[in-house]
Amino acid sequence: MSANSITERSFILQKESGPYAESMAQVMAYFANCPGWLEEAARNLKPNGISPAIKRPEGVYFIQLADFTPSAPRPLAEVKGQIHDRLFKKVMDERFNFWLSEVKRTAHVEIRM
Repeated sequence: MSANSITERSFILQKESGPYAESMAQVMAYFANCPGWLEEAARNLKPNGISPAIKRPEGVYFIQLADFTPSAPRPLAEVKGQIHDRLFKKVMDERFNFWLSEVKRTAHVEIRM
């Protein structure tokens, strides 16, 4: 593996004004669907801490946590609609799956050739 490919795969998280600002959108898009192993490695870091080498089939990763701001819980009024939508979707999915299983169980299918 070349030094260049290691550099490409080494994520150094810095503020958007840092030297990696151009690729920050790509890094943030990657972390939006963060793999579990990467999230676990980042969770154990302190600000300005660097992870040990993380060997994966696709290469070697190093993570540096430049800054950390814990998220504050959002007010209930702000998330009430999202909670309602998730619960509604869950109930509707359960009902649909039950209905579908009943249709499959009671359906009479005749195959003619």
